[in-house]
Amino acid sequence: MAQNKLQKTTATVTQNTLEIYQGLIPSPDMMAKYKDIDPSLPLRIVQWTEDEGIHRRKIETKIARDAHATTIWGNVLGVLSVIVISALCFLFMINGHAREGMWIACTIIVALAIVFVLRKVPPINQPK
Repeated sequence: MAQNKLQKTTATVTQNTLEIYQGLIPSPDMMAKYKDIDPSLPLRIVQWTEDEGIHRRKIETKIARDAHATTIWGNVLGVLSVIVISALCFLFMINGHAREGMWIACTIIVALAIVFVLRKVPPINQPK
């Protein structure tokens, strides 16, 4: 006679829960849990968030000011370059080197036009 032997199997089920938040500060429930760990954590998280916002605004302001200053300096130096090159070309022309002066002036004008046009063209890799 064949005997059926039943084997006993034990299984363990583990459930993990992950809570995440999106935004500047955690939800009130999470803040309460943080307070259970360390009473100063919620206040420190809020203070860190405020400090981070202040720092970010300072950096954005600095970037905007630096970009503006760079544009102003570029325009001023461009105008000065045109004046100096124009004066040099004029000196070439009145001293009997009209053809050389003309070629220098044309080359510089074309180069400056290319620089100003290329500066206005948006980069290809950035979304519009």
